[in-house]
Amino acid sequence: MSKILKKLIEEYQLREDRGFEKYGTTMDRSDLSLSEWVQHALEEAMDLTLYLSKIKDILNDTQGLPNNKETSARVNEGIDTNRKTTTTGTSV
Repeated sequence: MSKILKKLIEEYQLREDRGFEKYGTTMDRSDLSLSEWVQHALEEAMDLTLYLSKIKDILNDTQGLPNNKETSARVNEGIDTNRKTTTTGTSV
C-alpha cells in the first residue's frame, strides 16, 4: 500500500469518526430517501466548488496570475500539447 493511500484511508476513518460524534450515525443509515442523499451530495459538491474557487484565487494572488485567459494559457504550458482539443475545449 502506498503512503498516499494509507494516509487517505486514515483521513476517511477520522472523518467517519467525527461524523459519528456529530450526527450519531454512519453512512450505513437508512433514514434518508434517495432524494435526500442526492441533496446532501449536491450540497457537498457546491461546497467543493467554493473551496476550489478560493484556492484558485489564492494561487492567482500569490503567483501574480490574473484570473483570465492568460492564467489558462500559462497553466496549459505544462499540459501535453499533443492532445487534440475540440471546439468546446474538451480534450480528445
